[in-house]
Amino acid sequence: MGRDKPLLKRVTNTKLNAILCVLALAALAMPVCGQETAEEWLEKGRVLFSEGSYDEGVLAIEEVIKLDPDGALAWTGKGMVLVAQGNYTEAIQAYDEAIRLDPGCTQAWVRKGVALYSQGNYSEAIQAYDEAIRLYSEDELAWYNKGVALLQQGKLDEALQQFDETIRLDPEYADAWNGKGVALAGQGKYDEAIQAYDEAIRLDPENAVVWKNKGDVLNDQGKYDEAIQAYDEAIRIDPEDPRAWFEKGLVQVFHGNCTEAIQAYDEAIRLDPENVLLWGLKGFSLARLGKDQEAIQAYDEAIRLDPEDSVVWRNKGDALMKQSKYDEAIQAYDEAIKINPDYVDAWHNKGVALLKLKRYSEADAVLAALGRDTECDGEVRLQYEVTDDTWMDAGTDEVGDGFRVYLILDAGMVVQKICVQAFGTVTVDVYKDYPSGKVVTKTFEVTGDDYYCATSTTGETDLVYLSPRISNSEIKLGGEPERFDIIITFKTENGYTFKEDDYLYI
Repeated sequence: MGRDKPLLKRVTNTKLNAILCVLALAALAMPVCGQETAEEWLEKGRVLFSEGSYDEGVLAIEEVIKLDPDGALAWTGKGMVLVAQGNYTEAIQAYDEAIRLDPGCTQAWVRKGVALYSQGNYSEAIQAYDEAIRLYSEDELAWYNKGVALLQQGKLDEALQQFDETIRLDPEYADAWNGKGVALAGQGKYDEAIQAYDEAIRLDPENAVVWKNKGDVLNDQGKYDEAIQAYDEAIRIDPEDPRAWFEKGLVQVFHGNCTEAIQAYDEAIRLDPENVLLWGLKGFSLARLGKDQEAIQAYDEAIRLDPEDSVVWRNKGDALMKQSKYDEAIQAYDEAIKINPDYVDAWHNKGVALLKLKRYSEADAVLAALGRDTECDGEVRLQYEVTDDTWMDAGTDEVGDGFRVYLILDAGMVVQKICVQAFGTVTVDVYKDYPSGKVVTKTFEVTGDDYYCATSTTGETDLVYLSPRISNSEIKLGGEPERFDIIITFKTENGYTFKEDDYLYI
């Protein structure tokens, strides 16, 4: 038997009016009701509505009205038709009239709760469900609907209690098992949530929503392959639901499968072409594949749909940066900053674009807006002490011999906290006993490819210098590492020289 859903699918006014116009004639064509009562016809109508058979549901409600034209059940039936039409306020009025005629009409209280829920009035809906439960504590639908309303309020513990009570009354209630899974997932109890979803699937294996929910939990657990399998089941059952396609695309990105992610996003966009997030995610995936021009086209479509999305503007700027279109990138970053003046990433990337154009004074002003000081005078030489803890294994060198890399000089280990990108040369001098006993000197040219952006755990975005590697074979350590002094001198084209406190060592 069908179950009520918290939200009923709407029937258009035109369609419903046409149905009502022919109700009298259509009712004559229906089989003789025989022993069926108004209560039984009302139950038929409820089931038909829950199964999506709206035309037949309306006809069933007409039978209720014929049998009980002035009673509570007739008004309850009228309310059900109005809910199907989307007229929730009028539906509530109909249910109130049913309750006035028969304050003990449990169905009227439950149906009123559904209408209130549909309006987003969750507290009032819960009050209606509580009254239905007071009148008849074995009504599993009232317990279930109350649990759904509590989920919407974020009251997970209370919602879980309602679903457990529903399952006690009817262990075969698949939607209640699904609701329990949602509540458990919200509490971070992923294994228990999976168990609940599996029970719901056992009872109703063709429920696409449950498969999607299971995929969400598997995704949260990092079980991407299993999550994709769950989303594929949801898509098999309901290929026209954009949400499963959307979630599958997200998992594919986490899995590093950007091509497959784009295919999923394209399906979701086909079903929901006005969804800004989908266009933005498609652009992000294209950018990760290096398809920057296609990414920009996707971002432009997202901007057309929502010109106030600062993240999309920032991402468009990043794609333009990769094409060396720095002036256009700055325009995109300016749009992001206009929408969100506190958007640190947009300010930061604009500063980088200005540095690419060698517009140093403007870059200084942008970085100053971030509270970063770019002023520094004089050449600074940095001295470090090498110990066992400052080396790590790093594969093999060109001739196949194993070597270890000094951490301070390893890629990503030197962070310019002031977010200044500068080009020039880095000279690395290695001394056995500084300032005498030099072992090796290496000079590296610094280009834009030696930088990337990184975000710290505090949310601050820093520019990371990919510093050169010095292997122990180059400085002839031989066996275990000894104590060495590493001297770094960074000379830049624009006269900027880094100070020791400009760096963060990890």
